[in-house]
Amino acid sequence: MADKRNVRVIPKKELLAYRAAFKLQIFRKIRKAFDSMKDREGFSQKSLAIALGVDEGLLSRRLRGEHDMRLETFSDLARGLECKIDVMLVPID
Repeated sequence: MADKRNVRVIPKKELLAYRAAFKLQIFRKIRKAFDSMKDREGFSQKSLAIALGVDEGLLSRRLRGEHDMRLETFSDLARGLECKIDVMLVPID
């Protein structure tokens, strides 16, 4: 058990900012993969929507970053793009 005297309480605002930055980083990688497939292979938003069984309008909003995505959504998009999400934890400077 950690000694409470040595534990820094992370402010909620800091946690929310970190979470937002993390989501944005994953979103940008997914968007880059989608754009690359679209350009290289003629892959379409419609074909991705069909593969995932979601409405094309919803998928469009997600790919524009207008929809707050959960981990499940990131995972589904990566799978639909035939990609995997690789996570690495590194110490914060």
